[in-house]
Amino acid sequence: MLLSTANHLVWLGRYSERLYYYDNIMKQLVKGSLKKAQVQHLISHLGFDADPSQPIKFMKAQMLRDLEQNKIPTVIQSIETNVQEAKGVIGKDTAELYNLIKRLSSAGTYRAATLQLHACNAAMAQEHPSVTCCWQLGRRFEQLERAVFLNEDSVAVSLEFKHWINKLPENTRWRELIRLSNQMIKSQQLSDFELLSQEFSTILQQGV
Repeated sequence: MLLSTANHLVWLGRYSERLYYYDNIMKQLVKGSLKKAQVQHLISHLGFDADPSQPIKFMKAQMLRDLEQNKIPTVIQSIETNVQEAKGVIGKDTAELYNLIKRLSSAGTYRAATLQLHACNAAMAQEHPSVTCCWQLGRRFEQLERAVFLNEDSVAVSLEFKHWINKLPENTRWRELIRLSNQMIKSQQLSDFELLSQEFSTILQQGV
């Protein structure tokens, strides 16, 4: 597999996971299950286009608008772009499942588009092991980064990330990610995550 293709698979996993998370936030905002401090925390740490000094009603409205008009459409477009770039290594049926996400979102049914990801994930899990591995790395790294940014416990997702690193070829620079993952699990420091993130990005850009 070309490293550029691996990169697109990683980002496909990342954007897919991001769409799930945005959909979950939307559901919580609509249900009113998020308290003011939680909404402010999300705005401050995840870069929502909303004013954390406003009353909670206005913050929620701003977040929903940002999700519907900016964040979700951008993520869906990014999913489509990475699927197109990686279609040489994923099956036609899998690619078509992803194409449905774009069509559903174009019709304004973001909830249905997100639900379509379940079918896409099931298909990706059946692809060639190297394809599945790169895609899973992207999903787990997205979860890990979000946990770090939100100051949540990141040990479990760090172990998941490490599990998929172990599936990659031995005697390559991928092995360095295992050491960095262990370091981060032990320390839980932002600085260690930044080292892991930088090395991960460098590997994908420069090769192993």
